[in-house]
Amino acid sequence: MIDSMRLLLLLGIAGSAVTLLGSGAAWWLDEERRLKRLMRRALGGEPDAVIVARGRNAAAGFRLKPQQAVVMWNGGADALLYQLRAKFPKAQTIARSIFCTYYSLSSKS
Repeated sequence: MIDSMRLLLLLGIAGSAVTLLGSGAAWWLDEERRLKRLMRRALGGEPDAVIVARGRNAAAGFRLKPQQAVVMWNGGADALLYQLRAKFPKAQTIARSIFCTYYSLSSKS
C-alpha cells in the first residue's frame, strides 16, 4: 500500500514537472512573443509600435527615438532594418495645414 502511494506521488510530481516544462516552452516559443523579442533586439530597445501577422511568421515595427524601422519574415530569420528620415518636413507641415483648412471649411457647409 505504501509503495503504491509512493509510486502515485512520484508519477504526479513527474507529470507536473513535464507539464510545467511544456507550458514554459510553449510560452517562450509563441510566435508573437518570439517576433517581439527579436524586434526588441534588432531595434535596440522597446519598439513604439509593432504589428505581427500571426500564422505568416512576419512582423514590422519601429522606434521613433533612433528613427529605425524593422520588417521581419520567415520567423525573424530574415529582416531588414531601415532608417526613418523626414525628407520634406516643411512640405508635410504645409500639406497638413491645407488639409485641416479644407476639412474645417467643408464641415461648415
